Amino acid sequence: MVLHANERYPLVKFLFDELSGSFFENELTWLNRLVILYHNRKTLSIRDDHDSFLQDFISKNKNSSFFDILRSQAARQSMRTTRARLSYLLTNNARLVEDLLHRDDYGLPKARFETIVQIYDWLKGVPYDVDLKTGLDLEAWKQEIRDRYPNILERTILRPRKNALFQNEERTRNFSDLFMGIDQQEREAKFEKLLGCLTEADWIAPADMAGKFQLRKSAHGGRLWIAALYYALYQKQHIKESQTASTIAGLFNNWLIHPFSNESFEKVFQPEEQAKFAGKGNHQRGRYAQECFLLIQNL
Repeated sequence: MVLHANERYPLVKFLFDELSGSFFENELTWLNRLVILYHNRKTLSIRDDHDSFLQDFISKNKNSSFFDILRSQAARQSMRTTRARLSYLLTNNARLVEDLLHRDDYGLPKARFETIVQIYDWLKGVPYDVDLKTGLDLEAWKQEIRDRYPNILERTILRPRKNALFQNEERTRNFSDLFMGIDQQEREAKFEKLLGCLTEADWIAPADMAGKFQLRKSAHGGRLWIAALYYALYQKQHIKESQTASTIAGLFNNWLIHPFSNESFEKVFQPEEQAKFAGKGNHQRGRYAQECFLLIQNL
């Protein structure tokens, strides 16, 4: 599907695709629907309010439709799965969708396929196979993307985009940048609140250097406590997108003084290490995670 500046997606066809469920077959058809709605808002709006499109789209996003009853049980289940997956994306990493809409070539298939590759890369960095809150099977989603777009993924691996591996690192320079929030002020306020929680719980104490805090739990598995804290923040969706282990460790190092080596500190943020906090077969790490959930419950 190609959208040109002087073209509109036919209304009757849009309604047919919407009511038939064609837009909810997979992530590509869902992105096509998103782009069509954005294109119409951008080219037809009398208020020039297309900048608020994504916020409006997210607020109206639904996991079901009245017209779903017209379809077979298998079709309804497939559509529910697609909606749940893309709702998870909007909740945890809406920036990928926002980046697509900000592209000059958003109306071209290339833009959507590259966004799907970015979704896949992001899913690979999520530190668990099943989301504990929603029950969404992320491993199955990754496998379906691999099966559905093998040629696109292969071409991307062979010819990666310039600096693609460092996009998140360039955008994220302060620990507060990790947090969900409508603007930087809200993200920084959440970070300050986190510091208050950690100080009150005697996890940290102000250090001599401005903006630095000394870890006080280092004698009691401090490295795992910090890893569990990050896990809890991610699980409770305070953190908007996954980062590499080295990035996470570096952002903690910006404000936290601890005795751990860089190698050992980075290791606990690796996806396979983070997955151990889910509690399966590792009750100690599960206990760490549960205590961190309680610690940040009022964040």
